[in-house]
Amino acid sequence: MSLLLRVTRGCPWNRCTFCSMYKTTNFERREIEDIKLDIEMAKDLYGERVRTVFIGDSNSLVLNPESMIEILNPFMLFSSYRASDQLCQGKDTGKEAD
Repeated sequence: MSLLLRVTRGCPWNRCTFCSMYKTTNFERREIEDIKLDIEMAKDLYGERVRTVFIGDSNSLVLNPESMIEILNPFMLFSSYRASDQLCQGKDTGKEAD
């Protein structure tokens, strides 16, 4: 089972001509404490069935590395956890969003 975890809302780039997905949504980061509550709820609801996590919305890896570590660390609670995935632009990995 994969868990969809919303870390951001919208897309920090939001200028791709082929994509209309986030045009009416401003990019924003969710509070880390709210994300951790979502993870705890998922642990209670789905338990060991969670094997992978998809981090959304678009391009959440623009967050600073410390924030991503803090967000991903709770997944060690899932003994079945194997991997995380995120769609992003390669040039944005390691960059923090404004």
